Amino acid sequence: MAKTKILIVEDEIRIGTYLQRCLERAGYDVIGVASTAESAVAEAERATPDLVLMDIGLWGEIDGVEAARRIRFQFNIPVVYLTGAADEKTLERAKVTEPLGYLLKPFKKQDLLTTIATALYQFRASNTRTRDALRQVEEQCRTMFENSPVGIYQTSPSGRMLAANPAMAHMLGYDTPAEMMETVTDVGSEVYVDPARREELLNLIGQQGVVRNFEVQLLRRNGEQIWVSINVRTVPDIDGRGLHYVGAIQEITERKQAQLERDRMEVMLHQAQKLESVGQLAAGIAHEINTPTQYVGDNTRFFKEAFGNLQSALRAYGRLFAACREGSVTSEMLRQTESEIQAADLEYLSEEIPKAIGQTLDGVERVATIVRAMKEFSHPGTREKTPIDIHKAIASTLIVCRNEYKYVAEVITDFDPSLPLVPCVPGDFNQVILNLVINAAHAIADRLGPELRPKGKITVKTTRDLNWAEIRVSDTGTGIPEGARSRIFDPFFTTKAVGKGTGQGLAICHAVVVAKHGGTIAFETEIGRGTSFIARLPLA
Repeated sequence: MAKTKILIVEDEIRIGTYLQRCLERAGYDVIGVASTAESAVAEAERATPDLVLMDIGLWGEIDGVEAARRIRFQFNIPVVYLTGAADEKTLERAKVTEPLGYLLKPFKKQDLLTTIATALYQFRASNTRTRDALRQVEEQCRTMFENSPVGIYQTSPSGRMLAANPAMAHMLGYDTPAEMMETVTDVGSEVYVDPARREELLNLIGQQGVVRNFEVQLLRRNGEQIWVSINVRTVPDIDGRGLHYVGAIQEITERKQAQLERDRMEVMLHQAQKLESVGQLAAGIAHEINTPTQYVGDNTRFFKEAFGNLQSALRAYGRLFAACREGSVTSEMLRQTESEIQAADLEYLSEEIPKAIGQTLDGVERVATIVRAMKEFSHPGTREKTPIDIHKAIASTLIVCRNEYKYVAEVITDFDPSLPLVPCVPGDFNQVILNLVINAAHAIADRLGPELRPKGKITVKTTRDLNWAEIRVSDTGTGIPEGARSRIFDPFFTTKAVGKGTGQGLAICHAVVVAKHGGTIAFETEIGRGTSFIARLPLA
């Protein structure tokens, strides 16, 4: 049986020699007597003794307490202090190093041997308990690793699979982790549907302990694609010189498919909502188009009639010109020409035809503007945020819904020219403005009653507030009753008469502005004076 190795650290040669003789007679193996703290640390690292007797009063570049701290915590070697007279501060520092005993000089041989035996017993018992505890924790961790319903894995930065549990293997179509680790040699190219996606995600993890969560598509062994949610972090490898990736992975294919289906249905729903809005406004839009179309038609008929009169006058002038050339002009011919010119009323035509042409062009432009606004409002467009000119979007929406407000209110726009392009989903933004303007028109109509006079006022104002675009739609309507204010954005809640509103308008506004665009929507109201809805969209 190997002897217990002890390192003595003592700067007094006489005491060091005495300690060595006592310990060797007691059967210990004294591997050396160090006289400085620096040499003690070096010898402890080289010879790895089972215990160190440390003189607390050593001085040098480091003292005995610092040497004991390094030996205790760097090499896990127990320390017993030898001390004659030490100040209180030094003793307090010594406690931090967790010594297993103190020997006060002068001490008896039996005290020396008892202290060393006790220290070795305590240290070995502590190590045994630690090993047992570590073994128990290791067993628990392995049990959880093997039986976890969540896939757990470890890979090297190069993509080599280092470890995996059964749940991970089964998720990717392998019978055992060992089979998967033997088969998969490059995680990036063999497991990820898009290998570049793995590199992109892992490049986000640049230092130890950083955690990232992401969703990505993986390939099962049979080539089937599945969606997974991955939580991955970087950890140091055994020698501490590199990093490995450790992750937990769960399959979310069903949830992802349901989410994609919800997104598809949401796109269809939003388009249906816009088409429904256009359908509800169809009569008004038809009226808006009918008015310019009517005077375009009337003017065209006027042109047809005027052209006949002009032709008669031109023929009379032609005959008179021919007679002048031949020198055969008669007084009868002059009277006849004058009569036809008077019948054509050229003075009237020269005044009215330019006006009619101008009206016709205005009518055609008006129809084109309405059609263009309808197209911009109802077109599905992109479902992603894109920078748009919200002033142009607001103007188009006001054209589309003009028939809803023109009999009850004048619309005033006050656009901030410094407002930049605003990132938003164009179709959804149009829907918000439409709902707010129609709500404002209905509130004004309720206040005016059946006479609809005098007209109210709807103001649409935009401003920039630091990194926010603010859109304020104000009306001079009835205001919102106090009891309804807390529920104003609830789905299907409405204060309108049956058949006049579904209660979805403001709910849609809230969902679009807050949930989809990360903005805010609020209102200011006063009974009998009106309401302002304030929508704020982030510019970044």
